[in-house]
Amino acid sequence: MKLLSAEMIRVFCWIIFFPGLGSGQTPIGQIEPTNYSRIQYGAGTQNWSLAQDAFHRIYVANNEGLLVYDGTNWQQYPVPNKTILRSIAFGKEGKLYAGAQNEFGYYEPDKIGRLHFISLKGFLPKSDKTFADVWNIQVVNKGVFFRTNDKIIRLSDNKISVYHPASSWLSMCRYNDQLMAQDDKKGLLIFQDSGWQTLIEKSILPQNFIITDIIQYNKDTSLLSTTKNGLFLLSQNKLHPFSLKNNLSDQNFTSLVSLDQNSFFAGTYSNGIYHIDRNGNILENINSKNGLQNNTVRCLYADIGGNLWTGLDNGISFFALNNAIKHINPQAFNNGGGYGVKILNGQIYFALSTGLQWLPLTTTTDLSSSAREPQRILEGQTWNLSVIKNQILVGRDDGFWQISNNKATPVSSTSGYWNYQLISETSPTQIAAGNYTGIRLFQEKSGNFIDKGEIQNFNESSRFVETDNKNIWISHPYRGVYKISLATNAISFYCSKNGLPADLDNYVFKIKNKIVFATSKGIYEYNAAEDKMIPAKQYASLFGELSVRYLKEDGYGNIWFVHEKMLGVADNSIAKPAIYYIPELKNKIMSGFENIYPYNNQNVFIGSENGFYHINYEKYKQNIRALKPYITTVQITGSGDSILFGGYTFSQNEKKEPISITYKSNSLRFTYAASSYGQESAEYSYYLQGFDKNWSTWSNRAEKDYTNLPEGTYSFAIKARTGPTSLESEVYTYNFSVTPPWYRTLWANMAFSFLFFLLLYTLFKYQEKKLLQKQEERRIADQKKFEEEQRQLGYQYQLELEKSEKEMMRLRNENLEAEIEFKNAELAGIAMSLVQKKEFLLKITDELNKLNKSGKERIETAELKKVLRSLTSEEKLDEEWKQFSVHFNNVHNNFLINLKDKHPNLNAHELKLCAYLRMNLTSKEMAQLMSISVRGVEINRYRLRKKLLLQPKEDLFQYLLYLDSLNKSKMGNDTV
Repeated sequence: MKLLSAEMIRVFCWIIFFPGLGSGQTPIGQIEPTNYSRIQYGAGTQNWSLAQDAFHRIYVANNEGLLVYDGTNWQQYPVPNKTILRSIAFGKEGKLYAGAQNEFGYYEPDKIGRLHFISLKGFLPKSDKTFADVWNIQVVNKGVFFRTNDKIIRLSDNKISVYHPASSWLSMCRYNDQLMAQDDKKGLLIFQDSGWQTLIEKSILPQNFIITDIIQYNKDTSLLSTTKNGLFLLSQNKLHPFSLKNNLSDQNFTSLVSLDQNSFFAGTYSNGIYHIDRNGNILENINSKNGLQNNTVRCLYADIGGNLWTGLDNGISFFALNNAIKHINPQAFNNGGGYGVKILNGQIYFALSTGLQWLPLTTTTDLSSSAREPQRILEGQTWNLSVIKNQILVGRDDGFWQISNNKATPVSSTSGYWNYQLISETSPTQIAAGNYTGIRLFQEKSGNFIDKGEIQNFNESSRFVETDNKNIWISHPYRGVYKISLATNAISFYCSKNGLPADLDNYVFKIKNKIVFATSKGIYEYNAAEDKMIPAKQYASLFGELSVRYLKEDGYGNIWFVHEKMLGVADNSIAKPAIYYIPELKNKIMSGFENIYPYNNQNVFIGSENGFYHINYEKYKQNIRALKPYITTVQITGSGDSILFGGYTFSQNEKKEPISITYKSNSLRFTYAASSYGQESAEYSYYLQGFDKNWSTWSNRAEKDYTNLPEGTYSFAIKARTGPTSLESEVYTYNFSVTPPWYRTLWANMAFSFLFFLLLYTLFKYQEKKLLQKQEERRIADQKKFEEEQRQLGYQYQLELEKSEKEMMRLRNENLEAEIEFKNAELAGIAMSLVQKKEFLLKITDELNKLNKSGKERIETAELKKVLRSLTSEEKLDEEWKQFSVHFNNVHNNFLINLKDKHPNLNAHELKLCAYLRMNLTSKEMAQLMSISVRGVEINRYRLRKKLLLQPKEDLFQYLLYLDSLNKSKMGNDTV
């Protein structure tokens, strides 16, 4: 028999001599608590009681009132008197009963889902209206009981009853579906038939015995916690101490909660929480040293999901105890990064950035529950662990090591080593070791590894190495894939030119005993016939072109992989293989140095930046359940925001009447939640029936705004999930309608219709009136047109008449002018005959004068003188002139008469000159007619101008023509 090592002897002695202590140590796998400080929830420090509704919202009785947490946001509802809220409990009808200082009642939603407090204090008798704190509330059968130190208040069938103690009420709890209370003087009492019956007298109870909490232990037995006396079992009206293996009977226990049939949790006043099994063994002590905010636990609460909530003296802590994921990062790891895990011969080995450590396994189920501190084997960067020939081979920064009996022995220090792959299992065993500078071959013989040298002409860093029966495959993430022939050591290189989707991010793995390559566009394989890389058809249906960085096959045929810092598993154990993601570990795995060790379905180890994560995959699949989304608020946005729905119903099946909003309030904001604790944040998809065409894409955003919704009936639907492959929740709907604007309501339409018909009637009448008016206007216009036409005809007739008259006048004038011309010609002829006569007479006179003077013939002088006198007689001449003037006036429209009228100072001689001038006779002709010289004519003309008052530049003949035309016009007018 081999001798035990010193370390094994130390562990053995530890277990033998300190069994209780050994069993009470903290397991290496821890549920990381989620702590909520008063800064986060925005209220007081102390938290006294917890509850949960049908939508999984958490309710907390806090120093500053009621706190409500939906998994994302905290809300606060103070008690009306602003005092400490000590206790809360849901009633069977869905009301949340609450007890504070000098106040009790219940919270319930109003018609639009806003939570508000209803006080019941006013129903108390006047003598009982003053009291201190309501420390706890119990809902038993049809009654709700509120405990203060000096009274227990019962609410049943809307009636209030008050029960006073013999001294004071120390506690109140539920026991076997009955109400049990502790009277400081009488002991433990049971409420029966509206009265109190003694269960255990005080004299039988231990000294200073005060119950703080009670839970069901088994069918007929309850477990009690006390302030100073430890834990007790109550069965058949008898108390039995519950023995604790670690002598914790003096602990001040404050609360109890049971999450399974094998263990329970006990909160204490000064030492956090104890996890205790049914045999009294302390499985774990959760306190401020390992994540709890402080060690004073006011209350414990097990939620619907099997998780633990703790109300602390300063803050709230949450433990996802039902979570299948635990974090392995004991103090011995020193927060080192996890690079590899291997289990061999009942021991587990951890490769860390801080060294190599080991731990003996104490269980065969959940390996993360091992309650031992890991022991160090080597310090320093450790990259990889491999098991070959029942030996642990270690790849480290300082070389190649092998582990035997938990001791490290160096094999090669020529370079840093990444990993080891078995080439041949035949004797002698050969392995290929990937190191910083290439591949080095080793041969195993009798537990020792003999260095066979490196492969020549290959010096690439070989972190990813796999082997088949013919080749060694090496992938370099930044260059491509290398193949080294085992027969010839020939090296081949493959990149995007040889079928790979890219030169970067190609990783070689062996899955189902076949070499495959994880790439940026799915999984590829080698086609030997074409000597190139091609997509692997057998993985196309699951992975498609999904970018993959890491692949690992477990013993059940499932393929674990990493996609963009997200851990997933292609589960082949179900009828239809599917991919499941583990969203809780998103961005928590060791990026760039991913490593997964699926030991079995209950123990999968994932390397992280600090230690490892442990997944109980079997439990994880069982825990996959649909969320329950709900709407937290419906709010009208814009100026004067108002709440339409406050989000509270307390019953998932409660029917909500559709709400109607006005058109001017048609811009809404919906906020929603799906209370999930200890999981990745939920994703949501929404759909507004009546507006949206399809469901929205999944998003982590928990609100949606709609603006300017048209009138109509709508149904806002929301569904949730925790990840791309998780179950989708049932659809939660909120129904509402938008009323049309006043101008599109039924009455408005009726009014508009009436106005429309009235308008049509008015338009008809107006058109009728306008038509009549147009007809009248047309008649008047036609009449005017007729009259105008008649006037025009009359005018044209008048014009024609005038034209005819003018034509007649013209003809008459022409006749007159012809006549005048004729008479002028006659006058001219008369004048010429007068001139000729005158000339003739003058000639005769001259001849006679000559005869008279010559004396040649005897002629009587007297007779001659008589003849001369006859010829020169003026009277005859005057008669001739008168005859001429009359004839001249007839021809020239009384020219001489009018001239005499206009110029009365003219004498006959001057009138005669004017007549001759009008006749346009020459000066010579006028001189002959007037028996004067031409010079005399000019002188007479000059004198005539002066009498006529003519200017020097005025023409005498034109003036006379002007007078003649005036006479003609006057005569024409007189004729007309």
